[in-house]
Amino acid sequence: LKNSTENQERILDLYSYQIDEIESAKIKPQEDEILKEKKLLMQNSEKIYEMLNSAYDCIDGSDSIIDRIKKSNNFVSNLTKYGDVYEKISQRIESCKFEMMDIASQIKDELYNCDFDKTEFDLIDERLDKIKSIKRKYGQTLEDVFKYLEKIKKEYNFVLNSKDKLKELNLEKDKILSILNQYAKKLSDERRNVAKKFEFNVKKELYDLGMMGSKFVVEFQQDVSNEEQIKFDENGCDKIKFMFSANKGQNLKPLSEIISGGEASRFMLAIKNILADYDEMPTMIFDEIDTGISGEMGYMVACKMANISKNHQIMAVSHLPQICAMADENIKISKTSSENDTFVKVEILNSSEAIDEIARLSGGVKDSFASKEHARQLKNRCDEYKKSL
Repeated sequence: LKNSTENQERILDLYSYQIDEIESAKIKPQEDEILKEKKLLMQNSEKIYEMLNSAYDCIDGSDSIIDRIKKSNNFVSNLTKYGDVYEKISQRIESCKFEMMDIASQIKDELYNCDFDKTEFDLIDERLDKIKSIKRKYGQTLEDVFKYLEKIKKEYNFVLNSKDKLKELNLEKDKILSILNQYAKKLSDERRNVAKKFEFNVKKELYDLGMMGSKFVVEFQQDVSNEEQIKFDENGCDKIKFMFSANKGQNLKPLSEIISGGEASRFMLAIKNILADYDEMPTMIFDEIDTGISGEMGYMVACKMANISKNHQIMAVSHLPQICAMADENIKISKTSSENDTFVKVEILNSSEAIDEIARLSGGVKDSFASKEHARQLKNRCDEYKKSL
């Protein structure tokens, strides 16, 4: 509809010409087939006349079939006094006579029709040429031509009324955009309200995870079109960035550009802990999330993971005894090598074996009572925390 006026006028001129050409021809349904049949008769009129005339002579000429039937009936009718069967035969012969007389009359009419005007033949030929030209342009059959005519009439009216239609559609579009803008604004307001709480929760989680000097802000941006219209898609009008600073004195920058591996693990743990009740991911895998932490901070990370595990299965690859002690199931993975190959060994540990491994990870003397006792105390502490959830 937004085509240039020049282009619309070109389309209207084309359709107007085509409509006029088809309609001015005043073609009737199946007219071409009727005219072809009539032309064929005219082209063979002499032959048809000869054949019909010969047939007529046989039926009603000299020594004709009708005369023979009459004579035959005269003989049979003289026998009717000798029985009803002859009466019936006479009646059937009489019926044949009338049938043949009717046929002869029809043949006679057709003989008159064989005489045609040369001018009429030329007119039929001219008409067929006209129809052929129309079909060559607009359809293989007359039915196709009529369908095309109906189609371009609709398109002609559509383009002719394009200004009114465009105005109507623009009003409808403005109405829809107004409604969508309201929804987008409402969604944005909801996001901004939630973002404040989300910022607070993330900073609290990061503080718990040892990142006391970090700052976190949810930044909102909105794109505006040339018409000063706020752009939006199926997710609304907000373009959101997580802005982050890991240490005091550093400016906020986009999280995805500046966060380190260790920070990313803890930040992801913080977010997962906040969203634990909403995230539908059934299983989460944390690989080396304990990088760069130890002691009481390691225990805090383990507590965060335990909290997430209320609604999700957690699989963690770790060398930190605090995280291993918090696990419900411990699996030990070790690697050995021979001269020609390398092997990975996977062992599911029982409670006693798990204590031994936690003691080993703690750096204590192998098999010492103190190391094992420390590991048992750590395990008991973790178990008590899980019971409190």
